[in-house]
Amino acid sequence: MQKSHLASSCVATAESLLVESNTSAHLENIGRNFGYPYMPKSRTLAHDGRGNYVVSDPESIPPALEVLKDRPLYAEKWASFSKELAVMVVRRRDGVCISYPTAETVHEENICKLVYAPAAVSGVVQEKVRSSSRRL
Repeated sequence: MQKSHLASSCVATAESLLVESNTSAHLENIGRNFGYPYMPKSRTLAHDGRGNYVVSDPESIPPALEVLKDRPLYAEKWASFSKELAVMVVRRRDGVCISYPTAETVHEENICKLVYAPAAVSGVVQEKVRSSSRRL
């Protein structure tokens, strides 16, 4: 739902699709479509990299299914990036949205390990992230 909301708001995201069946055959088909690596992700009960698994080749599909078993999934095409930026936005009771300073998250093995706040990016980038987040 979040991906659909972002796309409807013209926010670029990694290409993704619903995993219709948690089977090796279906994930192999996704690998043929997206290429390797790609990332199956839990649609529920996941945050900060928990609920994700890097599928680097067809042999990594069975362990991915074991880690993510019994969860509804989607798959995300691999997206290379230099930094992940995050911002927290709150909405007051009167409807006004306020955003905290942009932070940079650092991941190890796809799990958020460290957060730098404020992020080491220009003021222009920080404000772009904050204003986009408030709009969303």
